Amino acid sequence: MVVKQRSSASCRHFARHVQSPSKVPSTLRLRCANCAHRTIHFDAAVAAYRGRGIVRDVIHEFKYNRQIHLRHLVARWLRAALDDERLRDCQFDVIVPVPLHPARQRERGFNQASLLAELLSAHTSIPCRPLLKRIRYTTTQTALDRSERMENLHNAFRLRKTWTCEACACC
Repeated sequence: MVVKQRSSASCRHFARHVQSPSKVPSTLRLRCANCAHRTIHFDAAVAAYRGRGIVRDVIHEFKYNRQIHLRHLVARWLRAALDDERLRDCQFDVIVPVPLHPARQRERGFNQASLLAELLSAHTSIPCRPLLKRIRYTTTQTALDRSERMENLHNAFRLRKTWTCEACACC
């Protein structure tokens, strides 16, 4: 399978395509309309591939149709995202999979985020730790816009009682 990697100018925070002249250097710190007028509390969100076409199909097959063997391909895509120039000098302490609500996990039969986090951890030697606990069921986000997604996820997670933020750096 051949999938074209992202190469166009992207927002430094959300990895969204940004319209820009072709001679703009890739190191320029661009901002998309989604974050241009907001305070952002992280350095960068990157994507190795655009979530369209065959990439979207593969992710949906993996996530919704229990094609668990596709986790290896998707994990390679995640690993490729770590090669992004915005992340090259970053040191990561831990990979934290997003937990599913127990009802959703029973429905799917697995947590795709945990499977991917474990593979990414194995490929990068960054420890994978289940630091978050899902404390509230949320509806599917597939048809929600950005503000609805934020509201849907509000207070849905908490740090597990056995972990502290200080513990993350010394896992």
